[in-house]
Amino acid sequence: MMKLTSAEFLSGVDARSTCPGCNCSRKYFCYDCRLLMPAVSSFAPKEVQLPAAVDIVKHTSEKNSKCTGVHCVLTAPSFVRLYDFPEFPDYRQDTNRKTVLIYPDKKAVSIAEYVEQFGEIDRFVFLDCTWSQAAGMRRDERLSGLPVIRLNSYRTQYWRPQHGHTEEDLATVEAVYYAMREYRDVIKTDSQYGGDFDDLLFWFDYFHRFVNDGRGLRALIKE
Repeated sequence: MMKLTSAEFLSGVDARSTCPGCNCSRKYFCYDCRLLMPAVSSFAPKEVQLPAAVDIVKHTSEKNSKCTGVHCVLTAPSFVRLYDFPEFPDYRQDTNRKTVLIYPDKKAVSIAEYVEQFGEIDRFVFLDCTWSQAAGMRRDERLSGLPVIRLNSYRTQYWRPQHGHTEEDLATVEAVYYAMREYRDVIKTDSQYGGDFDDLLFWFDYFHRFVNDGRGLRALIKE
């Protein structure tokens, strides 16, 4: 069973507050500034410690308010960076093959296969966009040369309708979570996973409960 921090403290947050970054009215966090509101920050889960850095490159047509990549920044700010395409780093500078792109390409290899051949990974890159947008983003020369890694198959728990998608098409925060789980299991074979990254899904779980009559992820995501 997942080890998620209780979100009961959020029931006491009734009013919206002003975001210190943009002065907009927000309740729990500002999805534009990627900041927790003062009423939430003192009670939010401790920062999640990830085994590698994460970059999320979001297409500009994707709304910040619906971007689950924001959840990753809120829960693991020291490890996760979120960029709006086309403003993102030039990954061609990494000549040591320590930065990889997570993408379900036919030629992609698993995390385990990649680590066995090239060693440990420093940074995982994810695209937050539709499938049609992804093709254009991948052609960007800053991304096109990255080694491509695929995840194992998982069933998404995303609640928003995704037309033309299957149950295995994950939300961004789910993809990040499973990538970190898989990578951790590859580089730490001497110990079992103890729920270290589960709070990456803290906000995802909270909103999942909100739209699904209180049913959280603990009973839905299999270990």
